[in-house]
Amino acid sequence: VSWVVSLLSNLDRADLTEKWEDSAIAWANKPRVTLKELVCPSDPSDQSVVAPLAYAVNCGLRDANDPANPSGADLSTALPEKQSAGVFFNHGSYLPPTSSGSPAANPATKQQFMSIAQMTGRDGPANTVLLTENLQTTSWVPPNGTDKIPAWRFEWHVGINWQPYDMGANPSIPPAVKINGALDAKEGELQRPSSRHPGGVVMSFCDGRQQFVSDSLDYLVYQHIMTPHGAAVAKDLAMPDTGAPNLRNSSYDPASLQ
Repeated sequence: VSWVVSLLSNLDRADLTEKWEDSAIAWANKPRVTLKELVCPSDPSDQSVVAPLAYAVNCGLRDANDPANPSGADLSTALPEKQSAGVFFNHGSYLPPTSSGSPAANPATKQQFMSIAQMTGRDGPANTVLLTENLQTTSWVPPNGTDKIPAWRFEWHVGINWQPYDMGANPSIPPAVKINGALDAKEGELQRPSSRHPGGVVMSFCDGRQQFVSDSLDYLVYQHIMTPHGAAVAKDLAMPDTGAPNLRNSSYDPASLQ
């Protein structure tokens, strides 16, 4: 299930938490309801979706063993989960495509976790995106009892990613991966921030503040605010430390979000 299930008690829905944690309740009978806190009035597509979700969490880089996103706009990194790349990590991403059992981690790959304490001393909670809007998110739980795996397990249904472009070597970015790019794409197809608000999206940062961020934001700045430790993951990606600014050799200026 998604990150939302962990927060149900905080949304005063302990009744739903109990049912999702109750192993005696069959998967097909778990509650799949509309929660007003998860729906944006400006996202009309939410009205026809089971357990709709208008918001997406920062999942860092796309999982290396996930298939290509249907948009075709994202990059495959062949890089295992890196703590320095994001905030939320898909612990179900190692299931074989035909499996219907419980998630089992690949023994060669360490499952990652992130905390506020771990961000401190790196790029910092105030400079790291926690959650934002995405018109192409789908449901906060698989919409029926048959979609447990594999169709629903990919991060772009409930999260956003950043793409590992070396902005010094390749400053041209496909519109579909930018903020508010390809607004009319199908649900479940794009994992970038998007909304129907003119000019940008609302982002929540890991220090608890919210900010409206322009859809003209430079992509290098977007890479910086998506990574708790940008320089470390850029090194893992072998971005060069010379030439034009990229994630590895540039510094983030908070004023660039204004």
